[in-house]
Amino acid sequence: MISALGFQLQWAKYYLLSGTLLSWLSVAQPASAQAQTPVDSLKKNVAAGPFIFGAYAQGAIIINHTAPVSHLVASHPTGFELNVQRQTTGAAPWHSWYKYPKVGLALVYYDYHNPTLGRSYAASVYLSKPISRTARHDFSFRLGTGLAYFPEHYDLYSNRKNTFVGSPLNATLQLRLEYDVAIGEHLGLLMGLALNHYSNGGTAKPNYGINLPTLQLGLNYHQQRVVPVAAGPVAEPTDIGHNFFNISTSLGYKQRTGGDTKRYLVNSVTLAAGRRVNRKSNLLVGAEGF
Repeated sequence: MISALGFQLQWAKYYLLSGTLLSWLSVAQPASAQAQTPVDSLKKNVAAGPFIFGAYAQGAIIINHTAPVSHLVASHPTGFELNVQRQTTGAAPWHSWYKYPKVGLALVYYDYHNPTLGRSYAASVYLSKPISRTARHDFSFRLGTGLAYFPEHYDLYSNRKNTFVGSPLNATLQLRLEYDVAIGEHLGLLMGLALNHYSNGGTAKPNYGINLPTLQLGLNYHQQRVVPVAAGPVAEPTDIGHNFFNISTSLGYKQRTGGDTKRYLVNSVTLAAGRRVNRKSNLLVGAEGF
């Protein structure tokens, strides 16, 4: 989570985590449930999938994961989330590989009920992958990442007790299990169990990061409640079984301690060779130097 110049390195780690989790949750066969209404959402000449608009209330606890933050975990943050997501329809091959997930954008607000922590505002993009889906029920796993703003961050003179957050701009990572049940033609009741993480990756210290196990309850408005049905076999990628090489680099900065205001340059170079073994997986071997 190296910010400004350095966000590239940590985002790469987030995306690697995203790909690993999605692959772990995937199953071999495509979704086969029937749609509530006779909509063939997978034909290439059909318009893009319907939108879903959500509004959720949320309550959380703060994990006491290290002694220097123990004085900040007594409160129970509350907040809300507003999101918009869209059902994939098979226009791209990866839609069926991951059982036709939803892609979305969320705005997340927390009030920490503690003047030292204040409030946080986050925006994230996410992918919601179905685990089980019927015409009335949707149980899914959601993975998202984005940026968060903390007005009340650590300051040596005015807010020394905030050991969680060392800078106003932070990265966020969201993991969530969601269950949506239809309560009307367009309306769904959403229940969720989530873990939200905020940190700046050490670009400013102290930075112990906040972990928030969260319960959510809210409503989804579905333009059309569709369960995508596979239209037929999806062509395999043409580069399966092919080898490739990768050279990458990253550049950023970080702070060592809260008392040392100097920023230190961080960089890396990666050399790797790989082979694509199936439609969702590559095997890689390489070396990385910092």
